[in-house]
Amino acid sequence: MRPEFVRVGSWRLCLCVLAAGVLFVCVGPRVAAAGGAHVEGSAEVPPGFQVSPSNTRAPGEAGFTIVSEIDGMELVLVPGGTFLYGEDLIACDLPSFYIDKHEVTNDQFARFVAATGYAPRRWHYVEGRGKHPAVNVSLLDAEAYAAWAGRAIPTEGQWEKAARGTDGRPYPWGSEWLDTHAITPEGGARGDVPVGSAPQGASPYGALDMVGNVWEWTASPYREGSDEGG
Repeated sequence: MRPEFVRVGSWRLCLCVLAAGVLFVCVGPRVAAAGGAHVEGSAEVPPGFQVSPSNTRAPGEAGFTIVSEIDGMELVLVPGGTFLYGEDLIACDLPSFYIDKHEVTNDQFARFVAATGYAPRRWHYVEGRGKHPAVNVSLLDAEAYAAWAGRAIPTEGQWEKAARGTDGRPYPWGSEWLDTHAITPEGGARGDVPVGSAPQGASPYGALDMVGNVWEWTASPYREGSDEGG
């Protein structure tokens, strides 16, 4: 199996795909890996990545975790195959891909700015918020970051599969809404919080913050009457 490292199309608008539930409307990114790597049956990982010290899965297994040597982001494997897509639960097939485990943080975005001299129009670093998701990030900013990191913004379909798995569940963790599993006002949040603050809300692949915290970009263009796109 060769995971297709998607070209960065859009940021996890502060995460890229499932729930229209990401709520504090500050646009930020989450990206997918670009290129390809044979991971089934071996510990081989793509150039520029290593097996994450936190990985607990076998190579090729859902959630197999690697880490970028460029920005330190962990990525989780979403194996190829069919999943139930959209409100109508249409069976769709996607090849394997990796996606960022969580939104890009301010510390990671600052590393990109320092390394490249890139000048975002609205994003700025705020002391004490290094582990919070990078927000006020435009699509151009997100694409520039993804290109630097050797990854790509996920499509809406990739984001959704990474968020809900293959069985059409409405939430990353299952069929019932749980306030404690998402960063939302219902759970007591009063703004965005450090990434990964609700690990109990992880998707079947280990992707975090797929509901709540902040909006995210995807690479798919917006279509009227659809939730698709960033």
